Amino acid sequence: MQIKEDSQSSPRRRPLTVDQYKDVVVGLVSPLKTESVPLAQGLGRVLARDCEAVLAVPSFDNSAMDGYAVRTEDVRGGQARLRLIGTLLAGPAEEVILEPGTAMKIMTGAVIPVGAVTVVPVEDIVVSGVLEESPQDWVHIAGPVPEQHIRRRGEDTLPGAVVISAGTRLDSADLGAAAAVGHSTIVVRSIPRVGLLTTGDETVEPGSMPSLGQIPDSNTAYLVAALTRLGAQVTARHVPDCEEDIRLALDDFADTQDLIITVGGISAGDRDLVRDLLQDTGILAKVAMQPGKPQGCGTWRNTPLLALPGNPVSVAASTSAFVRPVLEAMTQVNPSSPWHARVAQTWVSPGGREQYMPVVVECVNGCLEVRPATQAGSGSHLITSLAKADAFALIPADVTHVESGEVVRLMALP
Repeated sequence: MQIKEDSQSSPRRRPLTVDQYKDVVVGLVSPLKTESVPLAQGLGRVLARDCEAVLAVPSFDNSAMDGYAVRTEDVRGGQARLRLIGTLLAGPAEEVILEPGTAMKIMTGAVIPVGAVTVVPVEDIVVSGVLEESPQDWVHIAGPVPEQHIRRRGEDTLPGAVVISAGTRLDSADLGAAAAVGHSTIVVRSIPRVGLLTTGDETVEPGSMPSLGQIPDSNTAYLVAALTRLGAQVTARHVPDCEEDIRLALDDFADTQDLIITVGGISAGDRDLVRDLLQDTGILAKVAMQPGKPQGCGTWRNTPLLALPGNPVSVAASTSAFVRPVLEAMTQVNPSSPWHARVAQTWVSPGGREQYMPVVVECVNGCLEVRPATQAGSGSHLITSLAKADAFALIPADVTHVESGEVVRLMALP
């Protein structure tokens, strides 16, 4: 990578780094309340308290297959003829003792009789007589039998063990495990309620034919999907460039939402009205990232607010860099971590700003490789590049050229 020399400009005028601004926005929020929900409602929720096993798994010694339960002493010599005394089925059972010289037919999942230390598979047994008609049915074993095919109590989990750690976003396997260890409900964080406010006279509803100077509103579609994927419940609204309309929408969200996100109106234009509203109540910042340099944050009537720039790729980069960690702080979910891949195609980075380059990720000869999702780079307006991209490549601010063969950090798109 080619490195850019550090700027000699005054520190007071330098933009905030991505990490510095992330600390600012994360500091605006607090963990949400907890609630107990049925397991059926737990998918995608964030576990607020360690889930400990109430029951052992398995909770009793049971058979791992259909076969015959026998005592080791009876089969140690290599051959045996044992009296068949009954059948054990999976389900409620009473304790059964296996006496010397006897065997019991047993089904998968059935309780192992006391004294039995192995289950001989059906295919390894010869049975003479008919169990239902005669008490003198016999099991013939032709060779040595190892101790096998018994699931021992607690071999997976013992009572008191932590099965799922707090901070886990629950998936189907987690919910199955919680049920298996004795839980019908689980304690999770409340779902973050996010009020999404897009602004601007220049956008029209998707599917409408824009006039000259207008574009379809892609930010709402993207953010509703991204925020939902991050575990939020989203209420979206669009208002024109009217300060009173924006103010009323913010007031309404402040009364009903846990977090407000605005899109657009925070740059240096004559009609950047969100910027004007935040002048006295929030922070307007320049962040050393590309795209996504203009940012704003604060509170609106005590409700945390993030003000994102309006260009679509800037919105996506800002969501990865700032919205995701804010939601992670609110839900206390285990934070997402970057991973790494090798560069397959050289590209240019602006230098002085951390670049969020949309990239395609491929597995080549067992190694992850990345290339830009579009030849046009990481321009903030290149929305269709996101549809082709699998991740953002995070390029440090002091790098100007990303060379083939180098290793870069990746952050998943929300």
